[in-house]
Amino acid sequence: MNIPARWLSLVCLVLTACSGALVPPTLAPPPLSSLQLNPSPLELTSDAPAAAITAQGDAAGVAYTPHADSSCASASGSISVAGDGVAQTDVAGAPLLFVAVATGTPPASCSITVSGSDGSTATIPVTYTAITPDTTAMNALKVRSAALTMGSVAPAAITIDSPTDVVKVTVSGFSGATSSKVSCNTSKGIGVSVFPASFTTTGSLTIAPYGQGALSGNCTVSLSDSTGTTTLSVTLSAPALNKLTVVPATVQFSCVGSAPQTCSTGSVAIAEQGAAKFRINDHPSLINSCANVFNGSLKMHDGNGTYASYVAGPQSNVSFYGLLLASSPNCTKIFIGDGGAQTVVVRVDPTVAIGGSPAQAASCTGPDPLVPVPNAPHGLYVWNPYHVQGNYESMIENYVLGHGAKPIDPNICGVSLVIRWSDVEPQKGKFQWDIITSEATPYVNAGLRVNLLFADASEVESAGSVTDAATPQWVFNDGVGVISCPGQVQYPNWLDPTFEADYEAFIKAAVAEFKTGSGFQYASNIGYIRFGIGAGVESYPGHIEGPNTMPQPCLKAWKQANPAFSYDAWLNHSLNIVRFIAQQQTDKQLMISLNYVSTYDSSNPNDAYTYANAVAAVAAPNGIAMGTQNLGISAGGTPVAGANAVPTSCDPTKQYVNIYWCQAYRRHLGVVPFEFQPIVSPLAPGSYDVTIAHLFEYGLDNNAQIFEIYPQDWVYNDDPAAFPGFTGATQAQYNAAFSAASLVLGRNH
Repeated sequence: MNIPARWLSLVCLVLTACSGALVPPTLAPPPLSSLQLNPSPLELTSDAPAAAITAQGDAAGVAYTPHADSSCASASGSISVAGDGVAQTDVAGAPLLFVAVATGTPPASCSITVSGSDGSTATIPVTYTAITPDTTAMNALKVRSAALTMGSVAPAAITIDSPTDVVKVTVSGFSGATSSKVSCNTSKGIGVSVFPASFTTTGSLTIAPYGQGALSGNCTVSLSDSTGTTTLSVTLSAPALNKLTVVPATVQFSCVGSAPQTCSTGSVAIAEQGAAKFRINDHPSLINSCANVFNGSLKMHDGNGTYASYVAGPQSNVSFYGLLLASSPNCTKIFIGDGGAQTVVVRVDPTVAIGGSPAQAASCTGPDPLVPVPNAPHGLYVWNPYHVQGNYESMIENYVLGHGAKPIDPNICGVSLVIRWSDVEPQKGKFQWDIITSEATPYVNAGLRVNLLFADASEVESAGSVTDAATPQWVFNDGVGVISCPGQVQYPNWLDPTFEADYEAFIKAAVAEFKTGSGFQYASNIGYIRFGIGAGVESYPGHIEGPNTMPQPCLKAWKQANPAFSYDAWLNHSLNIVRFIAQQQTDKQLMISLNYVSTYDSSNPNDAYTYANAVAAVAAPNGIAMGTQNLGISAGGTPVAGANAVPTSCDPTKQYVNIYWCQAYRRHLGVVPFEFQPIVSPLAPGSYDVTIAHLFEYGLDNNAQIFEIYPQDWVYNDDPAAFPGFTGATQAQYNAAFSAASLVLGRNH
């Protein structure tokens, strides 16, 4: 197994104590001295075919002229810039802004150049990618549609009320080749451009404005074919945008310590009047971006102990902060966005200076400023050591908890116990919580946290068994139906109102039992409580076949059940449970899992994110944390945590069912904590390509603050004699990976 060099260099860190917030060194990056276009590169896609180009280093009163290179056009489409060839005078306080538009199927890459009347010039590379549509509006500048029928009908009219208001107009009723011409009653340098300039019979036109500052006046778009001319009236009524500025334009990281070394830049001032938030853009395809080359996402530090990927506007002084896994950052740019149309690129000096204070890991139980939700649970936990195949509990106690030959592992924050509903409520209303007390005791005695993961139904059982050992028998005695699928566990019919009522009663009792002050012996040690929705401790209706799998015996059984299965019915059940969990009063963090759930209907396929997004949209605003159990699964067939992978943030524009959590995790970042459990242990990877180092790195890049790690991985990390036949990562590499992750997520002190 080939572990990349930046992880091979990790060693167990001996951290020196430091008090208060990290104070980054004072540096003096070179001032901005020339015109710089942002963002660079500019990325257009079929889902987001328009984007704004802004500038730093521009001078008020100077006229700037944009021009798309000839290579931007082809017979099948083009990348164009509104106002191509039109000189636009820079307006003080407003962004120098140009709108780029992709139409048809343009070339994959080309360039746009802006030239100033003062002799300055800058060129920006532009890329185009055809992708499956994304429903998340991750790109702030979208194209709105106006379904207008042209031709011989009366003239139509549209209004553009923002400098970035791009309108796609559907046209029809023309005869043969049709060309467009624009005339405007506006101030000099203000108008609209039409793309493409010509079309045949029917199609769509994109109308994009150009000009600096406030845009006002009227334009007429004339569309002429062999029979005559039809006009489209465009009213410009757009107030000026406020300019986003970032000063200085170049930063340098100063680092200290051994890998992962603590790195900070000098102070950077970000400002835009009226802006609510500034954030580091971490789209995974941004070329030469520094967002994901650190141990976890690059963060901003506001000097008040807050580390985050975003800070509040309209102005803020920040430093950029991260734990670097290599000797120097393998990146050259930091992309700062305002949540709207503007992005500023901050250049990064690749030379690392020496200075600052080494990082000190937060405690497992106190606030952790390096995670997205500092006051919520965080850390590395051992998952289900009593019940995972092989039963590693005794080895965990001897080698990880310090009950035997070795001291306690400083990286472990506690345990996540999977508890079957049937074990603690064998009779309706009669609870036996002693099993939890017994299993929690070794961890409580070690001063660690205990998380409870309640399963309402089984996902898998022992070989040859189809018994649902997690759902109490009395639930079936209440009349809840059984769903029998070949080769699978017998599921209860979760859609039955009786099942919902029984399970909700259990949820209420469990939450009440473990809140602080309830009388439960270890209540103060409970970290978070997760409730499964469906099979196991996840949120899906079991292993039902997909729409293209024949003969679909399991799906058939579900659809013949009473109540019958449908995607809408399953979603409704899921949201009922989430809403009920949200009603419970407790001081503990409550959590559910996210999953991919198909519509199971080939005529109405679900996209990769619909179910997870719908569940998260209810859970997050109610403070319910979210987790997923597939960390490290490939995305689109590409390993994300393999030996040769380069971990990064997930791409929410890709329709990959294996990253069903991606859009939800990005939408609700900083609202509730996120959890990850690896899909497999790297000690027994099966068909998966994963390494422990890259599992941690990929999870941190995607803003996880809780990891549930298989017990055998903890054992290998601490037991020198464990798994002698394992030829993958060495124990030193395991130690380095655990140590690096816990430096961000917290340690037991």
